[in-house]
Amino acid sequence: MTHIILDNLMLKNKRFRAYLEAEDNLEIRDRAGPSSCSQSSKDEPFIWSERAVLLLLEQYECHVEEFKKNLRHERIWSSIAAQLIEKGHLVNGRQCSIKWSGLKRTYKNIKDQKDRSGASAVSWPFYSAMTTLLGDKAYMKPVALASSTGQPKNLTGDCSKGVYIISLKPPQKKMKPMKKDAVLKELTDRTNKLQESINEQNIKRHREKAEREERKAKQHAEKMEMQRAFLDIFKKMAEK
Repeated sequence: MTHIILDNLMLKNKRFRAYLEAEDNLEIRDRAGPSSCSQSSKDEPFIWSERAVLLLLEQYECHVEEFKKNLRHERIWSSIAAQLIEKGHLVNGRQCSIKWSGLKRTYKNIKDQKDRSGASAVSWPFYSAMTTLLGDKAYMKPVALASSTGQPKNLTGDCSKGVYIISLKPPQKKMKPMKKDAVLKELTDRTNKLQESINEQNIKRHREKAEREERKAKQHAEKMEMQRAFLDIFKKMAEK
C-alpha cells in the first residue's frame, strides 16, 4: 500500500514538472498580436532569461501603484518594456504582459500544490520574488536575490533604472524575556530614582519657602523700625 502511495506522489510530481516545462516553453517565445503597446507591426520572438524575468519583476514592483490606479495598462507595460530594452532585452509591452500573466499562473499552481501537500515539492527560482509581489509578508530592499543556481545576484541602483531587487523580509529577532530578578531590579532602580527626584524637589520647595519667609520677616522688621523712628521724631517735636 505504501509503495502505491509513493508511486502516485511521484507521478503527480512528474506531471507537475511537465506542466511547468510546458508553461516555460509557452512563455519563452511570446509573439504579440496587434496592440497599441507593440513596438512594431511584427514582433520578434524573445527568449526570457532568468535575468530578464528578474528585471521584469523589479519593474513591475516599480509600477505597481500605477496598475492599482487603473491607468491604461498598455502604456505601463510599454514603459516597463522600455526599461528592459535599455538593459539589452528586446521586448515589447505585450510580451511583458503575457510573461507576467504566465508567471502569476505558475506561481498560483505551485502555491496551491504547496498548500495541499504542506511541503516544497517543486523548486522554482521566482517563487520568493512572486511571493513578494503577490503576498503580504515581504518587502522591497536593495539586496541580493538568489538565482536558480543558488548564487545571489547583486544589483544596485534605483527603481527608474530597473535595479531594485525583490527579497523576502527576514524574520524579526525576538527579544528574550527578562528574568524575574532582572525585572524586579529594574523596577526597584526606577522607583528609587523617582523617589530621589521627588525628595530633591521637596527640599528645593522647602528651601525656597524658608527664604521667602525670611525675606518677609526682615522687611517687616525694617518697617517696624522705621515706624518707631518716626514716632520718636514726633515726640521730640511735640515736647518743644
